[in-house]
Amino acid sequence: YQKGFLNCIIFITSNGLILYFDFLGYSLMALGLAHMFNIRLTLNFNRPYAAANIRQFWRCWHITLTRWFTDYIYKPFSSLFEFSFQAKLIGVIIVFTFTSLWHGFGLRFLAWGFSHMVLVLVTFIPLATSLSDRMPKYVNWLATFFAINTLWLFFLFPFDKSIEVLGYLINPHSFVSFNGILFSLLVIFLLLISLLYNPSVLMLQNQSSEINPNFCDEARYSDNLEDNPEMILSSLSASITTKVNKIISGEIMISLILFISIIHFSFASTFIYFRF
Repeated sequence: YQKGFLNCIIFITSNGLILYFDFLGYSLMALGLAHMFNIRLTLNFNRPYAAANIRQFWRCWHITLTRWFTDYIYKPFSSLFEFSFQAKLIGVIIVFTFTSLWHGFGLRFLAWGFSHMVLVLVTFIPLATSLSDRMPKYVNWLATFFAINTLWLFFLFPFDKSIEVLGYLINPHSFVSFNGILFSLLVIFLLLISLLYNPSVLMLQNQSSEINPNFCDEARYSDNLEDNPEMILSSLSASITTKVNKIISGEIMISLILFISIIHFSFASTFIYFRF
């Protein structure tokens, strides 16, 4: 990130992808293991980086945690004041304060949580909502994606380093240089996977008669390949995921994936939550 603006963007995006795939991987493994014992768990991450606004991001990121805070903190508190506008605002502040403290103590977690809180509170302002509705969906997505991944800096790194990285984003002298083309292509490829791999499609295909499709808003759209107005590439991701699933669900591909997984056991890394 010290070698130029574009390198800084790649650095920020790559760390956001590491975080997402780490969380997605462990949650999918938990779903698979539970399914072996006939236990149905809730999908926890569902294309959150495809969200076109911050509210939709939180509907599809860490779904179980978000739902718990909504059902046991936000709604009970807001209901005491008949869900008034002021009560909703205070409820959001309380929820994101607890969200920050739940992930860790320290200035960096407060900076991360309170920044998300501000972004969510902005969506309660009619003027901001009106301006967002007038913007193309992909413009809203780009702004949302950039804001979310930039704020991950405070989640992953010490506060001082996060501020240092942000400095390279606004430093005009860092715009000219760019290195690491191969790594950048890898990041772009992984970004496409995060946008096009649709776990809700697999859940609905494998458990459509047994699972409540309300585990994520996009599930309603994925079932019939319709576009979710608050997500990008919904129908395309559903179609691609369906086709890819048919390819990798064969016995030969499953055996190959298992073999590759076994030979990579020695390359295991520390789960990201253990770093805090």
